[in-house]
Amino acid sequence: NDTNWDISTGSKFEIKWIGQPIAKAQEWVELYAKGVQPNFLPPLLEPDPIHQALSEIPFAQTISYKEFARRVGYEGAQRAIGTMIGKNRFALFLPCHRVIRSDGSLGGFAFGPEIKSQLIEHEKLTKN
Repeated sequence: NDTNWDISTGSKFEIKWIGQPIAKAQEWVELYAKGVQPNFLPPLLEPDPIHQALSEIPFAQTISYKEFARRVGYEGAQRAIGTMIGKNRFALFLPCHRVIRSDGSLGGFAFGPEIKSQLIEHEKLTKN
């Protein structure tokens, strides 16, 4: 099946899914696109505890790098945490885009600040 996902900017993405574990990833993306935070991770992923903690940040909410570092037990290590989650290649499933700077600015993102901004905006606009 093809899934068309319309982000708030009007950009469209076409994703083609094949295989059985991919079916759960497709289900996850379809829920996310509707503004629902899925309560599962696709079986393709086995994240470490820090990346797992990203999936616990509520849909359409943001948290500072400083607060996230504190929550995962590395208080004061926000730069190291930022570097680590900045290399996340599963950003949609492990939502590092929800972690921002303490001053409210976006901070880094592996796929660029425009995509980070679009993901945050999509969540705000579609949250159920």
